Amino acid sequence: MAGKALAIRTLTAVVFAAVMVVGFIWPLAYAVLFSLISTALCIEYFNLAIPAGKYAKERFCVILSVVSLFVLLFCTRQCGLRPSFVALAFLPAFLAMIYMLFDCTEKYNCDTALFFPLLYLAVPVSSSLWIAFDGNGPFNGMLLLAIFILVWANDIGAYAYGMSFGQKEGSRKLFPSLSPKKSWIGAVGGVLTSMAVAVLERWLLMPGTSLAHWLILAFTVSVAGIFGDLFESLLKRRAGVKDSGNMLPGHGGMLDRFDAALFALPAAAAYIELTSFLQ
Repeated sequence: MAGKALAIRTLTAVVFAAVMVVGFIWPLAYAVLFSLISTALCIEYFNLAIPAGKYAKERFCVILSVVSLFVLLFCTRQCGLRPSFVALAFLPAFLAMIYMLFDCTEKYNCDTALFFPLLYLAVPVSSSLWIAFDGNGPFNGMLLLAIFILVWANDIGAYAYGMSFGQKEGSRKLFPSLSPKKSWIGAVGGVLTSMAVAVLERWLLMPGTSLAHWLILAFTVSVAGIFGDLFESLLKRRAGVKDSGNMLPGHGGMLDRFDAALFALPAAAAYIELTSFLQ
């Protein structure tokens, strides 16, 4: 059974990585992939945060807002759509508020967690556009792929160092109330692994860019990713579940795979926009 579980986990990881890489090659593939990811993340978030069977219309409207924001922003970059059209993405969210007027009249029991995906999910997914489309240039998914590789490297390094050195007696835990197994040794190991991978990425992908920028970017992405991981642990603790879902056999749900990226992407986009990273 253990061998079968490992095989399923490995196959899922390979397929997941392959699909992600394809999504960074062509702009249309990127748009479709991230629209589907946004939808899956919203569904899993609602399953964690909102009681089952409640607010079906509101959930649909919020998902539509999250996906529409990304799609419309993508169209402004790729197709020259007027930026003012992006405001249309928020109309479904306002419709959800109107629906709540009728669904929450009993004891005024309104669950405002319904609208949290507009911050927690829509902002990170949409911020990926500022990485994939640097400035006013054409689509270039290699930098976005590099960011995800840094996130994955941090996860792998944190797991390897944490399991090897962070589970020993006396080892200091990072945030025991949320994730008892995560240790400071694992966190530091993840950051160092990510920074080492950043050196390779700079050499292989963009040799003309500043190594210092790559190292700072890797550090920024790793630290932000740690907080993203812990925040999702908070959501799962509140819901009383181990995994956010079962969309990825052997790996849990989509939120389990994108929790770090949800914090890392805005941090990376801000750093790239505020610095001369590509010069």
